[in-house]
Amino acid sequence: MERLTEVVRASAAPSGPVKERLTSALDAGYHHTLGHLPLMQAIVARSWFQPQQAEQRARGFTKGLLSVIGEVLRDGVRSGELKQDVDTRLVGDMVWDSWLTNYRGAAYDGWDEKALSERLSRQLDVILAGASARS
Repeated sequence: MERLTEVVRASAAPSGPVKERLTSALDAGYHHTLGHLPLMQAIVARSWFQPQQAEQRARGFTKGLLSVIGEVLRDGVRSGELKQDVDTRLVGDMVWDSWLTNYRGAAYDGWDEKALSERLSRQLDVILAGASARS
């Protein structure tokens, strides 16, 4: 997960529209991990059945990824693209949950990187619509 965080962080453009930055970063995450789909399935499946201490360690790993998403969202608030009162932590969790949940489509419906990216793009449209300063 540490390498994944590095990949996602490096792929998040330093500036630009929030959706573009998130898409770039998270698409890089799909690219980095899709070849290890069984491992991703195992991580997700195990997360529901692991002891509390293991869950805390796992959350430590995802904290870096959520941090990247949060930084992009906070930049969007500062630039005026997102509402000043948007709950960036909640929106970040929703983005992360969408990204992670899409692996189900890869595992069971044969989605490739393009399908994952297209699905995430539509999800981001819905999620960010409620946070947009233009709505």
